[in-house]
Amino acid sequence: STSRRIFLLPITEYRLRITVLTALCLCASVVKSDTHYASLDGKNVPPFVSWGNAATNIQDAVYAAIIGDTVVVSDGVYFVFSEIRVTNHITIESFSGAENTIVDAGFPANSNRCFYTADDNWISLGVVDGFTMQNGCSASGGGIACGGKAIVKNCTIKNNIAFGSPGIGGGFSLDFLGIISNCVITGNSAEGGGGGDNSNGSVVRNCIISNNISTLSGGGGLRPGWNGFVYDCKIIDNVATSSILGIGGGIDFAGDNGIVENCVIEGNLARKGGGVAFFGDYCLLNKCIVISNTALETAGGIFFFQHSGGGNVRNCLIVYNSSPGNYNGIRIEGSAIIDSCTIAKHSGVGVRFEGPATVRNTVIAQNQLGPTSVNDDGVRFYYCSMQAGYPPPYDCGGNILYGEVFQDVANGDFRLADNSPCINNGTNMDWMIGATDLAGNERKFDFRVDMGAYETIPEMGLVFSILCSVFGILVFVRERKCNRNL
Repeated sequence: STSRRIFLLPITEYRLRITVLTALCLCASVVKSDTHYASLDGKNVPPFVSWGNAATNIQDAVYAAIIGDTVVVSDGVYFVFSEIRVTNHITIESFSGAENTIVDAGFPANSNRCFYTADDNWISLGVVDGFTMQNGCSASGGGIACGGKAIVKNCTIKNNIAFGSPGIGGGFSLDFLGIISNCVITGNSAEGGGGGDNSNGSVVRNCIISNNISTLSGGGGLRPGWNGFVYDCKIIDNVATSSILGIGGGIDFAGDNGIVENCVIEGNLARKGGGVAFFGDYCLLNKCIVISNTALETAGGIFFFQHSGGGNVRNCLIVYNSSPGNYNGIRIEGSAIIDSCTIAKHSGVGVRFEGPATVRNTVIAQNQLGPTSVNDDGVRFYYCSMQAGYPPPYDCGGNILYGEVFQDVANGDFRLADNSPCINNGTNMDWMIGATDLAGNERKFDFRVDMGAYETIPEMGLVFSILCSVFGILVFVRERKCNRNL
C-alpha cells in the first residue's frame, strides 16, 4: 500500500502564511481609483486628472471616468445642450457646493434635462453630489432622471419642467431603489408630480420640496408611485389645481404601497386634498403634520379618492386646513384606516365619511361643525375621543366624549393635557411594538396606549411609596407629568 505523509506546520507559522496570502490576494484585487476634473478654465487635456488639464465640459470628464472614479467640478455656470449622462458607478461632485456649481439646460431655448443617471438597462450606481440643476426639460424628470440605486444628494433642483408623455416629475424622476437626499426641490412644474415622482423602492429623504406645480393631475409637491418612499421632508406651498385631476397639493399617492413618514406638509393648495391625496391602494401616511393646507373644492387636509383602498393615516396631526363648505379636514370617498391621530381646529367637520373606514385611538376635537359627518354604514369607531358620540354599529366600544384635552392650542401644542381622559385610554395594536409617536417618543409607554398622535411620557417627579398594611403590598405612586419636549 502507498503511504501518505502529512506535514503539519506549527500553528503560529500556519496562521502567518494564511494571513500573508490573504493580504496579497486583497492587494491584487484592489484597483486604483482616479480623480478627473472639470473646470471652465481647464486646458481640456484627457484624461483630465489635474486642475490644469481639466475638461471644460462636465460630460467629457464623466466619459473619462471608469467604475470607482470621481469627477470633481469647479465653480461656475455650465450650460449644457444635452443631458449629462452618468452610466456607471462613479461619483460626480462639485468642489464647493450647489450654490456655486450650476448646471443650466437652457429651457426654453433648449429641451433637454440636466442629468441622467442610468445605463441602457436603467441601472446605475452613480452618485451626483452638490449641484444646482436648473432650466431642464424632459417628458419625465425635467432636472434629473435617476435609475437603479443612483444617489443624488446636497443638490438644488429648480425651475425645471416635464411635459408631454408621461409628463411627470418636473424636478426629478426617481426609480428602482434610487435615493435623493438633502436636496432643495423648488419652482419646478409637470403635468403630474411638479416637484418629482418616485417609485419602485426609491427614497426621497430630508429634502425641502416647495413652490412646485402640477398642471394636469396630482402631486404639486411629490407624486410617490408604486413603492415610493418619502421620509423627513418639508413639503410646503406646492400647487395642484387642475380641473381634471388636481388632487394632493403636497403629496399624491399615485401608486400602491407608498409611504410618507416624518414630514411636515404645510401651505399646499389643490382642488381636492390640499395637503395629501390617496389615489393608490395600501399607502401609509405616518408621523406627519398636515397643517394649513387649502382645497378649492373639498378636503383641505387629506382626500381619499373614490377608487383608493386600504390607505392608512397613522400618528398624524391634522389641523387648521380649509376648503369651501363643511368638509375641510379629511374626506374619505374610498376606504381608509385612521389610527392614533389628532384632528382638530377646522371650520367644518373633522372627517367626512363617504366610504368605509376604521377610526381607532384618534382624538377629533375642536372642529367648529363637529367631529365627523357619516354617510356610509361601513364606518367604525374604536377608542376615540370625539365632540359627539355615535350609536351602534358605528360605536364599537371604548369611545369617550372629550373635555379640554390639549396642552396649549393657542401656541400650537396639541399634546394631551396632564389630566386628559385620553391618557392610557386607547387600545393596543401590534404595530405599536417598537414604534414611536409623532414626537419620536415610545408609542405605548404604559400598559395602554394614549389616544391621539402624541403619547404622554411621564417625568420622574414626586416618587414615594406607601406601605399598604391591609394587603401587605408596597404600592409605588408617582406624579405624572407631560414630557414637554416635542
